[in-house]
Amino acid sequence: MSIRIPHLPLGFLVFLLCLKAAIAVAEQAQKPLVIFAAASLKDALEEVVALHAAAHEGPPVLISLASSGALARQIQFGAPADLIISANRAWVSLLEKEGLIKRARPAFSNQLVVASSVEPEQNIDFTRRETFKAALADGYLAVGHVGSVPAGLYAHQALTYFDLWNDLAPQILQVDHVRAALRLAQVNEARLAIVYASDLVAQTTVHKVASVPEEAHEPIIYTIGLLSQNSTQAADTFADFLTSKPALEVFYHFGFTPLR
Repeated sequence: MSIRIPHLPLGFLVFLLCLKAAIAVAEQAQKPLVIFAAASLKDALEEVVALHAAAHEGPPVLISLASSGALARQIQFGAPADLIISANRAWVSLLEKEGLIKRARPAFSNQLVVASSVEPEQNIDFTRRETFKAALADGYLAVGHVGSVPAGLYAHQALTYFDLWNDLAPQILQVDHVRAALRLAQVNEARLAIVYASDLVAQTTVHKVASVPEEAHEPIIYTIGLLSQNSTQAADTFADFLTSKPALEVFYHFGFTPLR
């Protein structure tokens, strides 16, 4: 004797499909948004995330901080991120070419400065080669790694522009991200560090001792990239919020600057 499976009513099947869709939506809503962000964004981005949470319903936001180059490589290897905020647009452009970014936009800028834990009687003139070398003397200069840290790339460009890189090479310490360079200046392991102006906003132990002329390096453009693997409305909403007036006001408060 064969056993026949009874037909389910059409209404019940529709109910099951709707229930499955609702469960999927609920699970998606609880899945956190993962934001890969340049280390220099730490303080400002934490405040922007809190501002977004207060104004929008949605999943929690998790921030992963590192150098822009390291984050881009993680995405290339399949890291489960929803957005990347890079301190260098070239990394986002590379991910776009590889089909890993579905939408990108520039957000804001920054300025490069020289920092020290010792407050000088007068600022150093970065454009005068011998003056800068004298200020460094026999100490170390901390910069981000030139191959993966945008601040290090910009520092390399500026030092090369003023014919300083080769002369100072034995005294240059390359580190994993710009905040690590700042830390070396804080603890006097480096006499000078090339960092962003925004890195010094909340600092009391490190001082700006020189400005780096903008013509000496490529423009600093923080760029937001929405990953192709992401398909949630929450990620789209958060990406849009990052360039909204309330969010930009926070970034400007922390020393970032408007695009030109």
